[in-house]
Amino acid sequence: MAGRGPLPFLRAPRTALCSVQLPSMKSIQHDVKHMFDFIPDGLRTPIVNAWAATLAGLAAYLVATPIEALKTGLQTWPGSTWVGVAQRIVERRGPAGFLYGLDAMWWAGVPYSIVMYSIYQPIKNRVNELLGGKQPMVGQTMGAAIAEIIGLTVFIPGELVRMRMMNNPGLYASFLQGLPDLTKNGFGGMYRGFKVTMIRDVPYTALQFVLFENIRQWCMRQSPDDVTSYALDDGGDGSVTFLESLGVGIVSAIFASTFTIPLDVLKSNIMTSSGSASLRKMSTTLIKNGGLSSMFKGFLPYTVINGAKWSSSMAVYSTTRDFYGLKSTGGAH
Repeated sequence: MAGRGPLPFLRAPRTALCSVQLPSMKSIQHDVKHMFDFIPDGLRTPIVNAWAATLAGLAAYLVATPIEALKTGLQTWPGSTWVGVAQRIVERRGPAGFLYGLDAMWWAGVPYSIVMYSIYQPIKNRVNELLGGKQPMVGQTMGAAIAEIIGLTVFIPGELVRMRMMNNPGLYASFLQGLPDLTKNGFGGMYRGFKVTMIRDVPYTALQFVLFENIRQWCMRQSPDDVTSYALDDGGDGSVTFLESLGVGIVSAIFASTFTIPLDVLKSNIMTSSGSASLRKMSTTLIKNGGLSSMFKGFLPYTVINGAKWSSSMAVYSTTRDFYGLKSTGGAH
């Protein structure tokens, strides 16, 4: 029942995600949940999963893009401050400039979400089966790491275009205009910064998934009296609200962000630099010019971005899966 559970201040009445009413001659209510019931069993799980991942990707990047704009400016514009970056964004593109590059993020982020979630769950389940279910964190870690690497192949081109659009607002008018420009010097241009992004995101995603799933599972076990009950990896016997999932996602993101911020600084500078750059060369240049503290620039917006992006993504994804009767999990880039 609402008001009980491990995080009572986040408990709220349940709402049906994405339900819509369609008019009919017999005035029968149809919602999205019932529409999915007509899908054959063999197709229902992957289609519902893709639907949940799509919603998660749309929500995550809508929330995170304005903060991402501030973070990119802080990390790549020398001497910048929060206020200075915000003023520069408004001067260049007006208030809407904080959402500049959102189309690129959706072009990259939504397919990424679908690919990653589709890969994560079966890999995790298979590893857990091979280990006899005795070490679930191993399956979560391996599933997240492999899913992240493959997911980045569809994410990086859009991320490159977005970062260049934000760093130089007059460069491209849209994602579709900027994408061909990445291949001027060969196909590899679409994946500039792939290595440093992978080095940052694989440990980040693994940490995020393990923390989110296990904390959310603990929350489920603390609220067995809820009327609606869903199991998380066959380990939960209660339910978790959308707001509680947001809270769990934020806690997980803060922890993972603390360990990966130096790699994020390197990624931003490598992807926006005009010449060739390597991890060693860029880190040496940054430390030489700005000291060790330069490797932690943008920590606050980086953490806020991850908290907003991952918590909204995970909460939408897991709650949507719950709503359609599937096992829950978490995360989007």
